[in-house]
Amino acid sequence: MGTIAADNFNLQATLESGQLFRYESSNDWYYVITGSRFFRIRQKARLLEFEGTTPGFIKFFFAIDEDYHAVLSHLSRDRVLSRAIKKYSGLRIMRQPVSDCVLGFLCSPAANIPKIKRNLDALAAMQGNQVRLNGVKAFTMPELSKLTNIELLRKAGTGFRAKYIKSAALMNQDFSGLARLPYSEAKHKLTSMPGIGEKIADCILLFGARKLEAFPVDVWMRKVMMEEYFSGRPESNASIAEFGRERFGSYAGYAQQFLYHWVRNGKG
Repeated sequence: MGTIAADNFNLQATLESGQLFRYESSNDWYYVITGSRFFRIRQKARLLEFEGTTPGFIKFFFAIDEDYHAVLSHLSRDRVLSRAIKKYSGLRIMRQPVSDCVLGFLCSPAANIPKIKRNLDALAAMQGNQVRLNGVKAFTMPELSKLTNIELLRKAGTGFRAKYIKSAALMNQDFSGLARLPYSEAKHKLTSMPGIGEKIADCILLFGARKLEAFPVDVWMRKVMMEEYFSGRPESNASIAEFGRERFGSYAGYAQQFLYHWVRNGKG
């Protein structure tokens, strides 16, 4: 078992904030699948205990190596955000493989998180590699480029989303290259693909390509933004996203995550 110290880190908020779909909790452990990795992790105060991977990967994946103080200092000046940060300080934006995010969020239209997870688990069982850890069996994320069989995709329960997954797979792109492009160029490249609109593109860019200026807007974000920033005044999702990017700047994505997790949990 490996251990590392992590100051101002909240494992539960990070994993349960809608960024990552393929994890399970058992007792006080989280079993996490990302790319070809399968590991388990738990938190005891500022100590992280883990099995199945390395300290370096844990620090990288959970962004423990970033300047988190700068994030909080920048965002805490906003009176609304300061309330969300007070509740969920330590929430980090994970560094996931871009292709995982493309596949995950292509499964997301008209689907909730449990359904997305079921679809991904089914695809992984069909096309991923079997792995075991502490007697727990799992399947790694499938390679996107292999998901070209429309019948297999539908068998996994993806429904109308199957054609979009197949289209992305046939493109056989190196999606990791999105991280090297400016935000606007990377977003244009994604939204030119079938099945990828503004919200899905922003989710892929934020959680996969690490574009922290992205500000995805779904029904939860629309709810909290309308209540807290627009006094109920009707605004389009595109206008809300633009407002978020302008107001929160280079850490707009972190603002989005704090607000999203806060409103989903009742703003308590």
